[in-house]
Amino acid sequence: MSEQNTRDLKFRHELYPGSAALLALSEDITASVLNHEQATGRRQRHRRKDDLNSFRNAVAVIVANLAYSFVFPGSGSGALILPLGHPRSTASLTQPGFGKALKSTIDALEAIGILHLTMPDDAFHAATVAPSEVFRREVFSRGVGHSDDFLRRQVLDPICMTRRDAWKRRHPCIIPVSDDAARYREEVRRLNAWLADADLSYVGADEVDTGDRLMRRHFSLPSHVKDIRLAYGGRFFGGFWQPMRKQLRRHIRIDGEEIAELDYGQILPRLAYGLVGTMPPRGDLYGFGSSLAGNHYRPAVKKALNAMLFSSRPMRAWPLEIADGLPHGVTVGKFRAALIDRHPALAPLLECGVGYDLMFQESEVIGGVLRCCMDQGITALPIHDAVLCATSSVSAVQTIMLEQSRLVSGHSIPVGVEVLEEEEECSPLPVFVPAMTPSTTTIHLP
Repeated sequence: MSEQNTRDLKFRHELYPGSAALLALSEDITASVLNHEQATGRRQRHRRKDDLNSFRNAVAVIVANLAYSFVFPGSGSGALILPLGHPRSTASLTQPGFGKALKSTIDALEAIGILHLTMPDDAFHAATVAPSEVFRREVFSRGVGHSDDFLRRQVLDPICMTRRDAWKRRHPCIIPVSDDAARYREEVRRLNAWLADADLSYVGADEVDTGDRLMRRHFSLPSHVKDIRLAYGGRFFGGFWQPMRKQLRRHIRIDGEEIAELDYGQILPRLAYGLVGTMPPRGDLYGFGSSLAGNHYRPAVKKALNAMLFSSRPMRAWPLEIADGLPHGVTVGKFRAALIDRHPALAPLLECGVGYDLMFQESEVIGGVLRCCMDQGITALPIHDAVLCATSSVSAVQTIMLEQSRLVSGHSIPVGVEVLEEEEECSPLPVFVPAMTPSTTTIHLP
């Protein structure tokens, strides 16, 4: 971590030199490494043709990542997380040059002054690499500094699955071959092809890589589930717009237009009501209990309700982030009682881990929205339970979102609209609350 409390950046295997200048720099560095090995005797035998091609690929991807880390730093520290044989990483093992030979490649790049390697203190953390000042100067002297300098190849599986261990660390899971897996992969590939051709731009003063559009669907296997299925989690991750703060998103343009953000209101509890085949009550679903009333406590109440939906066992105490936001004395037991009093129909779903099922339904709703938007020629950018679209498409996208939520949950979930204008203040539009009809969808509880 840097002194500015910034975070290390994730190494991106899809990055590759996309311009003649950056590709030439990669080739020059490759030649320097080969000459260094020969001059110092670090390597006794020449690489075979396939090994040499893998080595060139690894150097090109590493060079692209190092350059990207300071051309488009975002909130990053400039250091890149690069697992070197780390047990929780599988992405590196599938890419040419990123297997057992990666450590020697990194050592060689450090030896010729291209990067700095920092090894972890224990087996539970990954190594990091950071560009050297010599490398930085070389990149800028060659005119590299634009989105077009980087190519983004879809080399990783469009879908992935992880499971948390007892220490809350994520471990990758092998996805079984299935018709669902093939369908989800094809849907993500279609979305990525659509976004690659979309007219997206950024008119703000910040350095933003509008070419960063690759999406990936992340599934989460709950710790209490033994059968590996693509039926938990499933949110869409990726794209330059997702990590941006809202005040910066207002500078995004789709087809040259200002944009709006459309998001589902209180989607997880509403999907929970769909799961039990009951209509949700009117009003704020996160508003209940006299001691919990008011907007001041609403964020913590939302987190507490979601925690009870995601927990697979009876909760004994609140996590610190929830406890700090609730009034003093509101224990898990008292909150549970207030929750059941407000939402008696949801009592069977509490503390049985159903939240992962609900998140999957949420991802299916957004997936349906994206498919319909593509079919109608509308560019929509997903942000978990929301989408961004051009202001001229708001009405059409809102209609699509209402219909897709009805198909999944049995009732239309309210959709809020906020136009992200260039003025200092954003202009919210009223939340559209549709007339609700009883659910006819039958979904088996876990």
